[in-house]
Amino acid sequence: MNEVDTTQREARAREVRHEVVASLTVGTHRTFRVLFAIQWPAALMLAWNTALPGDSRVMITLVLGTMLGVPALLFARAAPLAWWVRQVMALAQVGWSMLFLWLLEGRSEAQFHLFVSLVFLVYYRDWSVLVTATAAAIAYPILRIALLPESYVVGPSAVWRVFDQSIWVICEALILALAMRSSNQTINSFTMAKAELSLDNERIRRDVEERTTELTRSREQYRLIAETTRAIPFELDLAQGQFTYVGPQAQALLRFPPERWQQKGFLDSLLPRDRETNIRRQFEECSAAGTFEALSSVVTGDDRVVELRWTVSCEFVKGSRYLRGLMIDVTETRRLEREIAQGQKLESVGRIAAGVAHEINTSTQFISDSVRFVRHALRDLPLALADYRALAAGVLSGRDVSAAARKASETDEAADVDYFLKNAPDALDRALEGIGRVGSIVKSMTDFAHPDGDVLADVDVNRAVRVTLNMARNEYKTVAELETEFGDIPPVRCHAGDVNQVVLNLLLNAAHAIGDAVRDTDKRGRITVRTRAMGDFVEISIGDTGAGIPESVRGRIFEPFVTTKEVGRGTGQGLALSRGIVVEKLKGSLHFETETGRGTTFFVRLPVSETQKQAAA
Repeated sequence: MNEVDTTQREARAREVRHEVVASLTVGTHRTFRVLFAIQWPAALMLAWNTALPGDSRVMITLVLGTMLGVPALLFARAAPLAWWVRQVMALAQVGWSMLFLWLLEGRSEAQFHLFVSLVFLVYYRDWSVLVTATAAAIAYPILRIALLPESYVVGPSAVWRVFDQSIWVICEALILALAMRSSNQTINSFTMAKAELSLDNERIRRDVEERTTELTRSREQYRLIAETTRAIPFELDLAQGQFTYVGPQAQALLRFPPERWQQKGFLDSLLPRDRETNIRRQFEECSAAGTFEALSSVVTGDDRVVELRWTVSCEFVKGSRYLRGLMIDVTETRRLEREIAQGQKLESVGRIAAGVAHEINTSTQFISDSVRFVRHALRDLPLALADYRALAAGVLSGRDVSAAARKASETDEAADVDYFLKNAPDALDRALEGIGRVGSIVKSMTDFAHPDGDVLADVDVNRAVRVTLNMARNEYKTVAELETEFGDIPPVRCHAGDVNQVVLNLLLNAAHAIGDAVRDTDKRGRITVRTRAMGDFVEISIGDTGAGIPESVRGRIFEPFVTTKEVGRGTGQGLALSRGIVVEKLKGSLHFETETGRGTTFFVRLPVSETQKQAAA
């Protein structure tokens, strides 16, 4: 405790002690008022009973009682806290004891009254009062011997009586002094403790006032901030389905009047259970453990569709569940996200465009070669067919057909009909195969680049993987053999484009890893693609026989701009993007197993569609 605190504590202790002493003094004054009121009639009755005929004892008692009681009571009422009033009260009470000693002629009952009077005077907790009363009690018999010697037995017995009485008074005064000292120590301790408590209370009160003021200011600032941004603060009574509070922005954005929000059951109108199943389930399953986020579509009061992002915390108040948080209009943000996602898919298509073009060009080339072969052969075939028809007509008419047969044979040999008949079917088959290959590539490109809709759908993961393998064939066919194993798996509720994007990124990484490993050799690696069901998840694994991921980057492999490729070949965005899609968007998992010199396998796990889970159950 520093010097300032000590000074404050001592000053406050003095104030408290003054209040306590004042309270004790006033209370003691009241005690003596009652005591005087009892002593006066008691003294008059005693004087009446002991008075002899013609004795003025009653009158003397009346006068002395008035002198002892009235001034002291008036002083106590006029100046109750003055120090001299306490002295007057002490002298008056000792005077009453002396009066009773006179009336009882020094009997032990009167001595007891004196001792009791000293005890009552200790209530003032004032040393000077006890000293004054003790001095008066000792001085009284001495003055009586000096002024009224006939009232005492003159001689050694009178001196002994004075000495004896003084000894008893002084002994009692010492005992009472010890008691007063202990009482004052208790009062000092009490006042010090009360002073500390008072100072602590003042500090706490100041802190509470300051924090209340700060809280009020912060709350007002929050209200101003919350109600002047596009985020809509709200409080929702989940049991009643009504908003107990919603920011004024809600009316401007969603076009519902304030009284509509406060209607019971309005939540069912805003978020119908049959349409917004997921967010309603999250609302009902939330606990006070933390916050969660959810997306929903809301039909506004003027029939517009607005997408809202809910940031919600849960609290239980008297057994009722209340949701508090913010609603944020993300309609434009979601539109931009979809455009960006579509742009990323088109970027991926651009990455493999050269390979796709080469695949289409190769297929188109042998289609063209096959068609040219058939077309060239068909140019001479009509001549041979005309000669054979002329030969047939001559035979039917009975003419000499030797010349016609010779001509037909020569034409047949020149047209090389046997070669055409042997190879034309194969050429046409190759043309059809090329057309099918081009159609497959175009269909894969269409599926891959098709924009995803707003609504999630049950996606056939095997089909999505096959589409991506078909698109990226030219990227890996020169460096690796492809091995696939497609299991019997349930659908996944997502966007097919997300699966295509992730598989393409992992497949290109595998192809590049093998390409680096077999560079300047005539060896080829192997890419293994498998799908299988694992409980409530579908797993896609893509493995390669490359060099593996270096230990120095394994812990950061999913961070943006981290890559193991040389400068200019990779941006380091593929795995970061894939992890964002799988973990954050699809609520799945993405991890890898790698071994230096042996290769790497990435495992993508996606949750099975809820519809499929319910069907299985």
